[in-house]
Amino acid sequence: VTGTSLSASYATGPSNFTATFSENVNNAATAANYLLVSIGADGIFNTTSCAGGLIGDDTQVFVDTVTYDDTTFTSTVTINNGVALSAGFYRLFICNTITDLASNALNSGVDYSFVFAVDTHPSIFADVPFSHWANSYVESLYNAGITGGCGTNPLTYCPDVAVTRAQMAIFILRA
Repeated sequence: VTGTSLSASYATGPSNFTATFSENVNNAATAANYLLVSIGADGIFNTTSCAGGLIGDDTQVFVDTVTYDDTTFTSTVTINNGVALSAGFYRLFICNTITDLASNALNSGVDYSFVFAVDTHPSIFADVPFSHWANSYVESLYNAGITGGCGTNPLTYCPDVAVTRAQMAIFILRA
């Protein structure tokens, strides 16, 4: 597995994703070769592999359909009945039962795994969503009382507008 289209964090959860392989593979269109789980109430991923199956209070997310394109070595996986995942933490396993054309295990026989989050809180600023690279920095400035943003109704920060010397002076005084 060379990667997936999944991101580390989302404001709105995905309802599908792609997985790309380094070569043509067997069994990539089989839904059972993809295991997606959401973290349980204990806050720990107990599920550690496809072979071990669902463990503890993790919850399995249904894999609906999988299509495989043998010219691009890419699987398209539809999940959760095509409905965007709700807020929470998720772990995807791409099982080692997907093999190369000579039936050799991929990834040295180890499941590929990827952890991602779907926004677990609303963004403070309408123009700095949870998925924005500066979200945590901007919200920290707001929570510390250093900035109030650039507009109201909805509250906006204007992350693409240059900060003036006067605004920076106020940031420094408030910090």
